Amino acid sequence: YRLEVYYPEDSAPLFTLQRPSHNPHLMQLEQEIHYRDQHIGRINISLAPEDNRAAIQRYLLYAATLALTLAALMSLALRYSVHRELKQPLETLGAWAEQIARGHYDKSAEDIKENELQKLALQFSYMAHMIQEREEELQKLSSATEQSPACIMITGANERIDYANSAFEKVMGYGRAEIIGYPIRALYTESDKEVWNRARQQGRWQGEINATRKNGKQMVQWLIVKAQYHNDGRLKYFICAFTDITQAKLQQQRLEYLAHYDPLTNLPNRELLKARFDQATTSPQAQSGRLVVAFVDLDNFKQINDECGHDTGDKVLVEMADRLLSNIREGETAARLGGDEFILLLSNIKNEEHCELVLKAVQLTLAQPCTIEGRSFSIRST
Repeated sequence: YRLEVYYPEDSAPLFTLQRPSHNPHLMQLEQEIHYRDQHIGRINISLAPEDNRAAIQRYLLYAATLALTLAALMSLALRYSVHRELKQPLETLGAWAEQIARGHYDKSAEDIKENELQKLALQFSYMAHMIQEREEELQKLSSATEQSPACIMITGANERIDYANSAFEKVMGYGRAEIIGYPIRALYTESDKEVWNRARQQGRWQGEINATRKNGKQMVQWLIVKAQYHNDGRLKYFICAFTDITQAKLQQQRLEYLAHYDPLTNLPNRELLKARFDQATTSPQAQSGRLVVAFVDLDNFKQINDECGHDTGDKVLVEMADRLLSNIREGETAARLGGDEFILLLSNIKNEEHCELVLKAVQLTLAQPCTIEGRSFSIRST
């Protein structure tokens, strides 16, 4: 007899067992071997015909036992082969995933050759590409926010700060480490804290708001708050951006002040005087008494200005303005027209005698000696 074991694609036997026989007529048996639905090889058996059936059965039993043994061995060999073939690609994918986690996205899927693993590798490649694109976009956004002159904050749904850019640190005075986790409402005055409730309900809010820097100084912000939500309507986070408009507000207030007041004496100017005159002549209180408009001129002011200089002259004007204010009542007006000319708007004057008494008192007050930088000046007025 002769027994041969073959791998599926091999022409030479993997294993041969034979006993010499002089009989040229041999029976040929061939059996394909399958293990778990996978073809793993075949067995060829050659037997010399014998009359002894028991001998044939013995040979067949022997061959079957040997075949099963070889099948088990081939299965182990196949498992080892598959393990060896899969181990390297899987290790490559594992290393690749680790590199992706570290931010390296340049691994090529061509390093993986097996079909199924190649599909998985291509998915890894696509994932790495998408992560890289998103990371680059985030880097652009991060760079933009860091370079932005606007102060930017991001808070969680709990209204505690998760992120603040460099402009925020510079304007507010807080370091990034100490502001993270800080409740955002603590930066604002009590009357402005309702802003966050309105932004939560309406999704957006913008306007002027008063805030406090780390050093305790107050500031005015132009603040924009945008709320972001989950699909189920729950709040995700707030994005907040503001600019410091404190100086702009002060400048605006100063311009508004200068539009109605004299910058040297702080008395009302022509515009405010006109508005108050119109109000005094149209109000119901104007019916209860006479309204007097008195023109006041400092006679010798030009001499003081020429001899002592404009700085001294300005101080004299300020002193005269203060004296005029001390001689008028609530609701009356002392205004400066320009130079050394002033206007008094007096109300509730009963008659001419009353008017003369009031104006005489004004003249006496202005005539009192005025001491400026150690020098005494006497001012005459008409």
